[in-house]
Amino acid sequence: AILDWLAAQPQATVRRIEIADLAIFGIGSLACKVAAFRTTLESSVDATVVTGTHAWLLQRDDASGWRICVVAWTIAERQSRK
Repeated sequence: AILDWLAAQPQATVRRIEIADLAIFGIGSLACKVAAFRTTLESSVDATVVTGTHAWLLQRDDASGWRICVVAWTIAERQSRK
């Protein structure tokens, strides 16, 4: 069902990503990055600005460096402009 939904979405180009309130912290082999974001997308139909927050949980692996374990987004607002 998710793949069908994604396939039905219009093609869009990321025009700009802005990050604010960035915080990175960790202990041992775990690190967390949290920030607010503002992303501008452009499609053949309109331009959309999406704002919200995201959190990334990373784990350090001695063999390959840092790996992303979990990413979570919260969408605060979505504005479309034609």
